[in-house]
Amino acid sequence: MFQQSPKDIDAACIERVIKDAWQESDILEFKKTLPSKSGDDPWIKNGGKIGERAKREILAEIIAFSNAYGGWLIIGIGESATKPASAKELNPIPNCVELAERLSLQCRDCIEPQIQLIEIAGVPTETDGSGVVVIYVPKSRLAPHRSRLTKECYFRHADRSEPMTMREIQDLTLQVERGLAVIEKKFERKKTEFRVEAIRFDAQGANSFGVRATLIPLVKIGVEAVHNREGIRPPMNHLSVYVNNRGPHGAYLPNSATDWRPLIRGTIAKNEDVKHSTSRELKCDGLIEYRLFSRAEGDEPPILFINWMLGIFCNSLCAAEIFRRAAGSPNAEYGLEIELFVSHAPTRAGDYHGGHQQFAGAFQEGSLLFPRYSVGRRDEFQELTQRFVTDFWNGAGRWRPEQIGVDFETVFDQLGLN
Repeated sequence: MFQQSPKDIDAACIERVIKDAWQESDILEFKKTLPSKSGDDPWIKNGGKIGERAKREILAEIIAFSNAYGGWLIIGIGESATKPASAKELNPIPNCVELAERLSLQCRDCIEPQIQLIEIAGVPTETDGSGVVVIYVPKSRLAPHRSRLTKECYFRHADRSEPMTMREIQDLTLQVERGLAVIEKKFERKKTEFRVEAIRFDAQGANSFGVRATLIPLVKIGVEAVHNREGIRPPMNHLSVYVNNRGPHGAYLPNSATDWRPLIRGTIAKNEDVKHSTSRELKCDGLIEYRLFSRAEGDEPPILFINWMLGIFCNSLCAAEIFRRAAGSPNAEYGLEIELFVSHAPTRAGDYHGGHQQFAGAFQEGSLLFPRYSVGRRDEFQELTQRFVTDFWNGAGRWRPEQIGVDFETVFDQLGLN
């Protein structure tokens, strides 16, 4: 399917769909127009509102995709009479951008539970603003979903969306629970590995701390091989951060591992010196992890600078974006877990400027597990980072209502993500 978000699709992409005669499948559906009982839907006639039949049928298609494997629905392309049907002709829908906005509201109000990360965009193909509506629906980790209009759950079978039986609903519920249990086991395994390494790093008896950022895709994605593929490795870029519109301050790590070696179905880079140890890990199933360990000098308590935490957090977001694009699943949702482990003495929280005399609270001995973050569309990265910074200062016992801005666009350019 498309390798970009619906909002990045243009008329040329739609022309290619028709020229190449894309076929309907379990992950692709075309609709020539908005369904109607008789004649044209009210939206087609005068743009006043979306008819009830159109609402019901489009919501059913969206729910079916979310309960099955995810998929794409394109409204405004007529299909052939062959089986399976294929894209045949363009049939522009009036005011497609506004229609996309209306459908987004319908999804929010009429699907329960709400589907996360659904994307709907109008793609004008004509000078009058008419065109197609492109809808991307992810496979949902909250399935089964149902329509509030019909009280039905739907599932995608081949190129058809059909109501689910009670047995199918029960089976899907168990399947989702098992999938979430597998994800939780992966997080628990990485947590255990991290704490074992923290104890090893602390074996010399110096005050120290460790940080890990573990990312796990919440739907099944993957790449066949990742070692020696430089373009999909978790990055460690230097990002510019603005605090209350002042800066820039740097987001980085004190050292960066660059010597990559293979793992079973993965790759890892590690670097350790007298004071610091860092690592970056990537698995073929999309698991990504960053780790940082740091020792104090002498009897001084260790310092964890916000710059370092932002370096880990923001590069983690970029790493998820890189991998899901490489896996052909640009809208796949990730779960991001951040853990701080402090040994012996409290760790001071260092401010942005990097001066050793500028502290803002402290993290107490033991493990601090941050609330898990949902990594969705990259246009949400700024909001996620703001939330993380608030959590960081709160974890250090401080309340700091500061506004954070990160120059993600420059890094996206450097990584070839724009």
